Amino acid sequence: MKTTAISITALFFLIFNAFVQQPDYAQLKTEAETQYAQGSYARANETYARVDKSKLNADELRWVEFRLADTSWRAQSATQTADTTKYEQAQKQLEELIKAADKPEDRDLVWAEAHESLGDLFWVRQGGMNWALAWQHYQPALDWWAGQ
Repeated sequence: MKTTAISITALFFLIFNAFVQQPDYAQLKTEAETQYAQGSYARANETYARVDKSKLNADELRWVEFRLADTSWRAQSATQTADTTKYEQAQKQLEELIKAADKPEDRDLVWAEAHESLGDLFWVRQGGMNWALAWQHYQPALDWWAGQ
């Protein structure tokens, strides 16, 4: 009986300890958005990567997926590496987020932000400066924000 009580107490302690050490989404999002606002894209990416996606609702999950793609290419842009893999992966992920909202009524902030991110990817990153491709993404984002 004494062993059972000790075992149960130890189990509750371990569960409580694991719960306390797991930062919640709101805390991680605030931290990541602060890092993003400061231009620390690699840190914001690392923070968003720590989010437990299985506990998020659909809207929050879309936001995290968007920020992971967005901060990935922005962090890569700050380096001098010639490898374009992260740019290509981010572009594909951002395009998938846009395609998920085919109908106008499905378009939301993530859709507009993904368009803006793709516009920046084609325009402001090193080796970018492709206004024609950038404008194809800036215009829908601007139209969406104008309608809000």
